Amino acid sequence: MIEFKKAQLTNLSDINALIEGSRSVWNYPEEYAKASLHLITMDEKTLNSEICYEIRNPELVGFLSFEKREDEVFLENLWIKKSTLKQGIGAATSKFIDQLANENGWSKIQVFPDPPAEGFYLKCGYINTGNKFPSRIQGRPTFTLFEKAY
Repeated sequence: MIEFKKAQLTNLSDINALIEGSRSVWNYPEEYAKASLHLITMDEKTLNSEICYEIRNPELVGFLSFEKREDEVFLENLWIKKSTLKQGIGAATSKFIDQLANENGWSKIQVFPDPPAEGFYLKCGYINTGNKFPSRIQGRPTFTLFEKAY
């Protein structure tokens, strides 16, 4: 059974290992993967300042975090363990996100998915806004803002 639990600082190294392994599914060039790793690595400050969840089944199979910026909510991280893809964890997580949005009165959630993950977000009801932003790593992918209204 898939459970969503508040992320624990004691699991930080496991969370970061999961993130790095999950990202490898997209086969980014090694140079980019290394240069951008610091942008997705979690630290104590992030776990304490963002809304972070471990996804368990019963072992750690995913990580999810949100950042609130004034009246906006951003889905900052959604990582599913590579070996557990296509097993319903993403769909269950999407339902959990919808539940959180409704419980917290969020009017919309915004996300900048990695280009290979855009199809997943479309399936989950997010809309491609058409607003594009360059990668923070020079010469790398352009990211598009997606959002879902509640």
